[in-house]
Amino acid sequence: MQYFFYVICQAVSIFLQVVLWAMMIRAIMSFLGKNEEENRFMFFLALVTEPIIAPVRALLSVFGIGENSPMDIGFFVTAILLSALSYVLPQIPI
Repeated sequence: MQYFFYVICQAVSIFLQVVLWAMMIRAIMSFLGKNEEENRFMFFLALVTEPIIAPVRALLSVFGIGENSPMDIGFFVTAILLSALSYVLPQIPI
């Protein structure tokens, strides 16, 4: 049973790392002027990352955080939360 939990923690950790890399690539490409309508790879990145970012954006909009900001605060909060989770997850004692 201990091995099962170890494998699950490692799988979730790898998934979080892949999502974080996809978010960072999406952010860099958006700074370069690429958007989802013109670029298929950007569309794929948006398809992968948006279901994770959207609930955080919705939660922040309930509290009125980042509504008038020119930057996407929900994106940064999601990246911080995923980074913290991927840091803490492998350290869970099994």
